Amino acid sequence: MFYGLLDSLRSFPEGRGVAVNLFDMGLEPGDKAKLAGSVAAIVDPGWDLEFTGQDQRPGWFKAYICRPFIPRHFPGYDAYLWLDSDMWVQDWAAVHTFLRGAERGRLAAVPTYDRNFCKLPSEQLAERLSLTGSWWEAAFGPELARRHYMRPSINGGAFALAAGAPHWREWRDCMTVVIQKYSQFMIDQITMNWLIYERGLPLSALPMTCNWMCNVLMPQYDTARQLFVAPGEPYERIGIMHLSGIAKRPGLREIDTTDGGPVQVSLRYDPRRRPG
Repeated sequence: MFYGLLDSLRSFPEGRGVAVNLFDMGLEPGDKAKLAGSVAAIVDPGWDLEFTGQDQRPGWFKAYICRPFIPRHFPGYDAYLWLDSDMWVQDWAAVHTFLRGAERGRLAAVPTYDRNFCKLPSEQLAERLSLTGSWWEAAFGPELARRHYMRPSINGGAFALAAGAPHWREWRDCMTVVIQKYSQFMIDQITMNWLIYERGLPLSALPMTCNWMCNVLMPQYDTARQLFVAPGEPYERIGIMHLSGIAKRPGLREIDTTDGGPVQVSLRYDPRRRPG
């Protein structure tokens, strides 16, 4: 899915000269050779931390560990914008928003919360709270879980942070400890949330249009403008589509349109569908 992200970035004039760096979590040789001419660098991060059971973990698990170590692997930049490979950019304004949000030493990221959550079933909201609580408890114990599980989970799939921000060091230190007892999915995100909710490091909380998590809430489609929008008036343009969870599945999806009818559409990046 990284090709969709890369192609979407390069489709904007602003994105054609930007340095795109890529972590190799198990690329096929053919893909690595193909991408080598399209990105600034491809780095295998190895295991940035040692932990029990490391040799049983698949290579892609490095993606959860490497994030606090990004400046080490790709030095020389003033700021970093991380985007998961299951994302694509629909509106470059979201990239600008992330980078502006990262000014003055703040972490720019998106809490998993939106006004449209009022439409979600109570069972789905309760399940999200339960999941968040389980991550907090496994990583930090029941006291911190009780303190923070009701807070919106700040998504680790997209974030921007200046090279000199204090978050990097505290994130590394936290993960070094936590991974010894919790070397599981979401370790990157739960430790990042700890920086904000427990340590109080500065955050720029961006709207979900900057990281639209399709498995949480499906977007709507504006057939006139040929783009994905947040559900309901004023149908804000989504900046970055995040094909999280079941949204990764290929094929067409039936979603609502802004004029009231359903449409069968792929959630993936399609260069033929350029918003006007």
